Amino acid sequence: MKECKYCLYNSNHPFGLTFLNQKCSGCFTHYEKYKLNWTERLEVLRKEVQLAKKNSKLYDCVVPVIGDAEDYYTIQQVLMLGLNPLVISVNSYFYNDIGWENLHNLIDHFDLDSWVYNPEKQTYQELIRTSL
Repeated sequence: MKECKYCLYNSNHPFGLTFLNQKCSGCFTHYEKYKLNWTERLEVLRKEVQLAKKNSKLYDCVVPVIGDAEDYYTIQQVLMLGLNPLVISVNSYFYNDIGWENLHNLIDHFDLDSWVYNPEKQTYQELIRTSL
């Protein structure tokens, strides 16, 4: 069994970590953020955004959401880049009233166009059952 000398996770970790020189793949990924030139990467993103805006007709991008806090942050960042997103969600048939309210609040808060895909319930349930 291999063990990371930095975080002490071992090769039995459920994420299936790989190891190189006694350092796990999780630590490689974590420390990579300190080596990146974030200003340069933001400029690359802005160029990609301008290209997307130039080639789009109605929406510049599609953003999948479920209505949680991370979605508010993501949408805020997309809008700060000047993109016009189409917000999409898949009805998982697991939302309660609060879940639906959260999703609608997100859409209303940012005044976005949205689309909710409603797969056939029996097919969706079978896919979930099979994937578990």
